[in-house]
Amino acid sequence: MFLEAFITYLRVERNCSSHTQKAYATDIRMFEEYLSGLGEGLTPVNCDKDVVRCWVADLMDKGCAVNSVCRKLSALRAFFSYLKEQGKIAENPMLAIVAPKKRKPLPVFLKEEEIDEGKRTLAVQTDPEAVLRTARGEVCAEQKIKTEIKNQSAVKPTDFIKKLC
Repeated sequence: MFLEAFITYLRVERNCSSHTQKAYATDIRMFEEYLSGLGEGLTPVNCDKDVVRCWVADLMDKGCAVNSVCRKLSALRAFFSYLKEQGKIAENPMLAIVAPKKRKPLPVFLKEEEIDEGKRTLAVQTDPEAVLRTARGEVCAEQKIKTEIKNQSAVKPTDFIKKLC
C-alpha cells in the first residue's frame, strides 16, 4: 500500500543504494505476506509490536539467520519511521522491538597438553633468545630479550623460563 512511496523515499531522500531498496522492498513484502497469512485483516498500518515479535519468532523458527533477521528488522524500522513521519500511524511498533543478538565466536585457548608441550620445549632449550621466541611466538620478544641481555652480564636460560611461567 505505502511500499512504493517508501521505496521512492529511500531513493530520493535517503539516497539508498538500489541493493538496499530491493532488499527492503523484499523484506517488507515478506512482512506483509505474513500479516495477510494471519487472516485478521492486519496491515503495517494497524499491527502492533506483538505481531512484529511473532514474525521475528516465526523467522527464527524457520531457520532464518540472525543477520538476515536483523536486516529485515532494519527494513521495518525504516518503514515504520517513514509511516510515522507521514502521519499514517500513531505509534511506531518498532520502538519496542529488540533485535536478536548476533553470535560472537568464542575465544580460542590452549589445551592443557599444548601448554605442557610448550613448557617441555622451553626446558630443553638453552639459548635465551630461542626460549622467548618459542614461548611467546612474537616478533617483539626478540627486542625484549636483546634488552635483557644488554642489561645483564650473565643471563641464564632458567631466568627467562621463570619469568614466563
